[in-house]
Amino acid sequence: MKKRIVQAHLGQLLITVCYQEVISLENIEAQVVKSLDGEDIELCDFIPYLLQDLWEIGASPDVIIDIVQKHIGKSDISVLDFGCGKGAVSVKLAKAVGCNVKGIDALKDFIEYAEDKAVILTKI
Repeated sequence: MKKRIVQAHLGQLLITVCYQEVISLENIEAQVVKSLDGEDIELCDFIPYLLQDLWEIGASPDVIIDIVQKHIGKSDISVLDFGCGKGAVSVKLAKAVGCNVKGIDALKDFIEYAEDKAVILTKI
């Protein structure tokens, strides 16, 4: 498995991302389970159920919004949210800053939840 480091400049903010190239769906599922401190890959099928009552999983949307507003401050940007979960950061960032956000996650149920939430919140 190859490791790569990518650096991107966004205004004054330097973002460094280290990622591994993922070869198979099984490997993705194993990484998702591992990120939740699990060991059994069969847990992956139950993650949407186990996290059904949570929208904000991972990073705090407010912290990410503050960082973007402080260091970038423009609304005419596009953001790619890897591991977006149920889309709390993506949806709230798009609404607060007015930018375009694309979320990517390994769990299809999470993507569907994020899409539904985005539709609901854009009507408010």
